Amino acid sequence: MSDHPLPDGRRLVVQQRKLFEDSVGQYTMRERKYEIFDGKNLVEEEVREGSTHWYHRNEVLGMLEGAGFSDIKVTGNFTHEAFTQAHTDEMVFVATR
Repeated sequence: MSDHPLPDGRRLVVQQRKLFEDSVGQYTMRERKYEIFDGKNLVEEEVREGSTHWYHRNEVLGMLEGAGFSDIKVTGNFTHEAFTQAHTDEMVFVATR
C-alpha cells in the first residue's frame, strides 16, 4: 500500500494484489485499487487490472542488437554504474543506432 498527499489536501491511497504470475511467459497480472480520501472519508474509488512483462538482460541485449543498435550500455537504478546484482530496482539500457 502507498499513501500520497494530493495538492488539494486530499490523499491518494494505492493498493495492489497479484492475480496471476506466469514465470514461463514472463508476465504478472495485478489488480490495483485507487482510493481518494478527504480526511477520513472515502470520496472516490477505482479498480484496474493490468499486466507487467519482464525481460532478462540478455534478452534485451539480443533484441537491441537484432534491431541494429550498438554501443549498448546497461546501468543500474538510473545511475552511471554498470548493472550488478546490487541494483535491485531498475536496469537501464542506453544504445546508439
